[in-house]
Amino acid sequence: MGATEGPVTTDASAANSRQAYCVDQEDNEPAADLVSPSILDLLPGAAPPPTASHGPHARPSPDHIVGADDRRERTTASARGWSDRLVADTVARHLDVHGVGASRRVLVSCDDKSGTRTTLASLGLTLESLERDAMSRPPSANGAGAPQAGAGVCVLDGSLERASDPAGLLADVYARLEPDGLLVATVADLRRQGPAEVARALRRPSIRSAFPGETLASLLFQEGFERPRFRRSDDGRLVATAHRSALAPPRARTQVLSVVMPVYNERETFREVMDHVLKKSIPGVELEIVVVESNSTDGTREEVIAYADDPRVRIVLQDRPCGKGNAVRAGLERATGDFLIIQDADLEYDVDDYDALLEPLRRFERGFVLGVRGRTDGANWGVRHFERAILASRAMNVGNVVFLTLFNLVYGQHLRDPFTMYKVVRRDCLHGLTLECDRFDFDWELTAKLIRSGYTPAEVPVQYHSRSFSEGKKISVLRDPITWIVACFKYRFKSLEQ
Repeated sequence: MGATEGPVTTDASAANSRQAYCVDQEDNEPAADLVSPSILDLLPGAAPPPTASHGPHARPSPDHIVGADDRRERTTASARGWSDRLVADTVARHLDVHGVGASRRVLVSCDDKSGTRTTLASLGLTLESLERDAMSRPPSANGAGAPQAGAGVCVLDGSLERASDPAGLLADVYARLEPDGLLVATVADLRRQGPAEVARALRRPSIRSAFPGETLASLLFQEGFERPRFRRSDDGRLVATAHRSALAPPRARTQVLSVVMPVYNERETFREVMDHVLKKSIPGVELEIVVVESNSTDGTREEVIAYADDPRVRIVLQDRPCGKGNAVRAGLERATGDFLIIQDADLEYDVDDYDALLEPLRRFERGFVLGVRGRTDGANWGVRHFERAILASRAMNVGNVVFLTLFNLVYGQHLRDPFTMYKVVRRDCLHGLTLECDRFDFDWELTAKLIRSGYTPAEVPVQYHSRSFSEGKKISVLRDPITWIVACFKYRFKSLEQ
């Protein structure tokens, strides 16, 4: 599957500057649920929440569609006011959560038609115009001309669309915000639109950049913003929020890969796998290994504790085995890296595949990568081959085809191996997701929720040497398939929001 492109721009030099991509979170709640009534009462011209015939899921009525001369502008003054109030409510909530310690300086950049500035001013905030030219000037020897840092919030209402270099604009905003400062940006929602719709948007005189697919989320990540959330307002605008990281942007520093390794009764293979991971070297990437040991009965815990003094290793000791999914979730909660990969403590997968798996993420092309399993014996069909259990391996291969077909049909995908253990994901992609599965159905849940959040996984071939049940394989052929079917349909329709 080919790499997604970065933000589409009408300026060729800016289009080739950096690449990225954006979270396409499903609209599971109406926009009215996201706006506090107490905040709306403060805003001028507050309208009642939209009804069922006027909401984020409703088709725009003919009154919302202006003539072709206005480039298919799908908004009225009242609808645009709703978008302004959604932005203002987001800002107010941020300041309420952070209390008096948060800076109430708000940087604002919006066009003349927007009511955002008036709406924010009604909340009693100190507003400052964000002058891009002033921020872009290099600082002089005495510091004159350097951007003034310390703002608590920055609102870019359509500014990313009007910028020929949106990455450069975000870099300027990063320099102006205090750590954990809030960025709120609005753009046209082109996440599900094809090339024709994107080209039509770029023909509007005021639009110089567009953000189809996953472009916006990657752009935020590479420029140093974390914990992204995306909401579609009632007027069809995408309202994105993210927080300025305390760290330098990932493109300007060494990146960190967190290896999450669940371990239970793997004494025969754990040390060999662990040593391979610790010896792995990836230029420009540091490793963090999070080992979750689930109170093994074969002496594996003692093997794990032997690595406690290595500064790259973080050890989590569970009181009892609660399933592989539970152990992975415990590891993900403690991982701090930019990227996360799940690594079993057996020898089925090859650590040397890390480089290829990380490449789409490090190029800011994708937020999610699947390692497609290929047999080491060169066979073209089936990922499993048990030398002493041929019938069992064939049965499992047939089952894999059945479940693969089911997953692709239910989620509208064309994936080759959504159940692979080698899943690599940007940590910010998991923000806002609640993971709950404890067994091997976790593989279904994680893939399903990331796809529903808008991430199209890149699939990278990896080497795979399957082990049989006699060699320690822990899947239950009677119990686990039932949990997979339940997870398949449950996470297709269950709300992503808790």
